[in-house]
Amino acid sequence: MKRTSALLALLLLTNIPISCDWRCGPFTPLESKITDLSAVVGVLDSSFNFSTVESNYFNEAAIEVIISDMDYSETAAIEDRMRISFLSTAYACSPPDPQPSQAIKSIKITSDKSIYAVNRKYEAGESLNELFHIAKYSFNNEKISIADYLELQQNYLDHFAYFGDYMIFQLKDKPDSIISQLILMDYEFSDGERISIESDLFEVVN
Repeated sequence: MKRTSALLALLLLTNIPISCDWRCGPFTPLESKITDLSAVVGVLDSSFNFSTVESNYFNEAAIEVIISDMDYSETAAIEDRMRISFLSTAYACSPPDPQPSQAIKSIKITSDKSIYAVNRKYEAGESLNELFHIAKYSFNNEKISIADYLELQQNYLDHFAYFGDYMIFQLKDKPDSIISQLILMDYEFSDGERISIESDLFEVVN
């Protein structure tokens, strides 16, 4: 009887799908790399909902930057941590998500024409970072400076690491004159990758 019970338990254990953990697989570990970004001009309303409708009020007009393409590659082999052979082939589970591999080293925002704001003139090509903040990002609805966001993402890569992840930029204050120009953004990553993107026409009234 005991022998029959033991055999039955073994059959159940080797055929019932259970949650994926380190014993599942074997899977080749993958890492992800951002290869393309896109920029969309729209509106971020007071409820933190982004849409592609038009508004030229500085506290509504927004630019959403989205991860639009990625590459995946094998990482270095990891140690087989006590995998039990008769269990590993029986587990029904999905491979683990690819691990993010890039921190954002810098973001530089510029314009194709001069901008008048905070009592000064910003020439075309000059950094506009101090005029913008990030008003929403994939993990939170909160306004954060670009510098603080970079520090956050460098410590927690998954804040901007997967297809569809985004960050939304808005002006901090009303500009001194009308803005009607293309906004350029240059992203540099910790692995040396650089991606430059250009928004559609960004318009804000003074």
